[in-house]
Amino acid sequence: NELYSALPAEEYIPLLVAPHNLRQRFTQLIRIEAENAKEWKTLRNPGQMETITPVFDAGVKEELEEILKIYEADNCTAWDLYEDGHYERREPDIDEEKRCAQETVIRLAAEL
Repeated sequence: NELYSALPAEEYIPLLVAPHNLRQRFTQLIRIEAENAKEWKTLRNPGQMETITPVFDAGVKEELEEILKIYEADNCTAWDLYEDGHYERREPDIDEEKRCAQETVIRLAAEL
């Protein structure tokens, strides 16, 4: 196989080949999103870039799931986006305990 050379490899690692226009299409989708959402430009730091990557390590996956649960449970600093495009800040109910994600993460980090 020309992609892997003629010599047999000790460990076979599959090669992911992206379409030739993947970067162009990805950039195009980001631009469309930015044009359609004014909030994108005001909420994002101009020098910030968001990326994604697969996570294979079970321990890291578990830790990330715990962090996501903390942010999903946030009821004092999180904002929800609705279908019509408006945002509403979450607030705890009268009988509900306040759960701020940043405070929780900082407290958990201090306990390490």
